[in-house]
Amino acid sequence: MRVLHLLASGDIGGIEVLCKDIGLTSKHENIFCFLWRGGQIEEEMKMCGLNTIVINLEKKFSLAPLKMINKAIHEYSVEAIIFHHSSPLLWIYLPILKKQNRNIKVLLYSHNHFDNLVLKGNRKYWMYRLLFKRAYKNADQIVAISECVKKSIKEGLKYSDNKIVVIHNGINNARFECVREEKKQNCEIVYVGRIIKEKGLHVLINAIVYLKGLSNFHVSIVGSGPYMDEIAELVRSHELEGVVSIAGPTRNVSEVFRNSDIFVHPAIWEEGFGITIVEALSSGLVCVVSNKGATKEIIDNEENGYIFKSGDSQQLSEILEYLIINKDSKEMEIIRQNAITKAETFSLDKMVGKLDQLLSY
Repeated sequence: MRVLHLLASGDIGGIEVLCKDIGLTSKHENIFCFLWRGGQIEEEMKMCGLNTIVINLEKKFSLAPLKMINKAIHEYSVEAIIFHHSSPLLWIYLPILKKQNRNIKVLLYSHNHFDNLVLKGNRKYWMYRLLFKRAYKNADQIVAISECVKKSIKEGLKYSDNKIVVIHNGINNARFECVREEKKQNCEIVYVGRIIKEKGLHVLINAIVYLKGLSNFHVSIVGSGPYMDEIAELVRSHELEGVVSIAGPTRNVSEVFRNSDIFVHPAIWEEGFGITIVEALSSGLVCVVSNKGATKEIIDNEENGYIFKSGDSQQLSEILEYLIINKDSKEMEIIRQNAITKAETFSLDKMVGKLDQLLSY
């Protein structure tokens, strides 16, 4: 089967990397089409021998790319289309392309919580909700990356049909194999991901303030985003420069995890899934996550990680203090082993196998 994937861009991002992994793992022939631009992941896809198309759309809204997309559909004899990014333009394209290609299976892939997809609370909310609703109605099936996302869509649209299928995101577990180095005196705490307000990094920084009495730990924030300046200023204002380091994005996340002990994911919004949490679990890190969104589908509190109340810096600091003090204990070793076992349930092979089966059905 030939499958066309539609994305906004080929820049570095979780969806783009996931699509690359799908392309390299799937039994189907996959073609990846990027509306606005290519990017590093698109270049990596080409280097791996995957088929890519870059339209280089210059406007926010245009129907012109439909002609190029239809051309690709016919040239590659496409049998299924998957719409990935939460772009209103892609939601507009979906009903049109379905009408023009009635024999092609169309999937709408929901990579985020419904409230985040349609910008709930934003003045564009009702327009986004309407466009997503039209796309939903015209898609053959919806793929949700978690039970949390599935529930949010059904509640957001007030639908009770069975069009939504849950396929949890998966990782290449071998890439994040746990390799514990010699015991270090310092405890290395890390966050990896986008630096946006919704990820709750200010909660982490405020938690670190409570830990000023401890000296045997260090925090690394790895990623990029529009909230970097605010986080850097927060670090400076609390005089934490010697404790907290802010690095740029990296493509070698496994190396970062190999040199870390604790992973913190302090999101304050409804997380659709949390692929970096799974990567950290697979690497044998002790994960501390907020109770927002789908994190509870990944972390079993005090079994393979720890869950704290979203936004509660003091509770987070108490958990971190306990973990820093006991990082080399037998209890933490059990947590790490449980983490690795849990990560195996979110393998890339399982995820792609379910997607391939859904496409073939």
